[in-house]
Amino acid sequence: MTDPEFIDIEFKEITENDLIKCSFSQWYPLFKAHTFKSEIIKPLSPEFIDYLLSDGIFIPDQDELPSLKTDWDGFDDPDDEIWKSDNKNENSGSDDDDDEEEEEKDIRKTPDLTETTNAIREIISRLGGSVFPRMNWNSPKDAAWMALGNTLKSCSPSEIYLLLKSSDKITKDLFDPVASNGINISSDEKDYDTPKEFIKPQVPELEPELVLRQWGEIHRSMEFRCFVKSKKIIGISQMDLQHYDHLFDSKDEISSCIHDLFDNVIRDKFELENYCFDAYVKKNLERAYLVDFNFWAPNTDPILFTWPELVKAKEDLGLVLVTRGRNVTSGITSRYSQNRFPIELNVQSYHKSLLEMAQRVQKEQGAEASKNQGTK
Repeated sequence: MTDPEFIDIEFKEITENDLIKCSFSQWYPLFKAHTFKSEIIKPLSPEFIDYLLSDGIFIPDQDELPSLKTDWDGFDDPDDEIWKSDNKNENSGSDDDDDEEEEEKDIRKTPDLTETTNAIREIISRLGGSVFPRMNWNSPKDAAWMALGNTLKSCSPSEIYLLLKSSDKITKDLFDPVASNGINISSDEKDYDTPKEFIKPQVPELEPELVLRQWGEIHRSMEFRCFVKSKKIIGISQMDLQHYDHLFDSKDEISSCIHDLFDNVIRDKFELENYCFDAYVKKNLERAYLVDFNFWAPNTDPILFTWPELVKAKEDLGLVLVTRGRNVTSGITSRYSQNRFPIELNVQSYHKSLLEMAQRVQKEQGAEASKNQGTK
């Protein structure tokens, strides 16, 4: 439901300059010493872009099967039997032949991502064996529910492909980053017609990029979103929507760490006037790290604030924390519940995609084993 106060708010439409400044490859070199170690793959091959935007979920033939969730409780469907392998059509050999021909056709259509896959493997190795993926402006956090542990932690190219392919945020970023990241719209008007095809940006700085960031176990309680208006912090919000006693005990020190990061590192180097940035404060309160930049736009989650109060604020609103007993998520479903199945999929087609992917891998493994035995 639209906040009535939204009608009194005007957001400037995101410009090409905004997109450039908030694109990862543009700000990372400026703040490399104050954020997590990362590597960028750019330019991305047309085959990889086509793969990300193609229908369905499948993993390139040359890659291994990713770790998938297998607990489908609550998603059982009466027609699940149709996905099971059986021999009911014993009198119809032609059907089997047709299926094999169709499968061969699908395999022929699988893109060759060998170059991208090898680059990802090398980066994962250099960054310690585990990373989390993102692209220019967003990470596939709306698809984290698919991975074991509900995190973006990835140890193989296949896990990265699965997250990217399952993310509505990544798809929208590729098609239309302006509309995806927030234009002059109210909270009820975020849906828009997605373009029919990918159009390569004319500006090199806006070309799609795959970013792999070094994975590290962090304390969720120490993540904060900071809102900057006219080059001044006007509010800081706790990001994890749970109450933590220790945050209240350290409120002044946390605020001081974030302001030090902003005053001494970010403010003079980052050129936009209005924006948001995410920060991580070390548990020992020694310093704060920059995590990401976000647009000053309604599609950026204000967390514990509302956009009306942020836009109208005349002075610093301070650091806002989740108080004891406050049910922040009352009446709210999971933030990305609408993304639990990608746009083009339903429960049945999703089951089928996973099954076909597993069958393809098993078939290839069997063929490889037979080949090896034949050479002995």
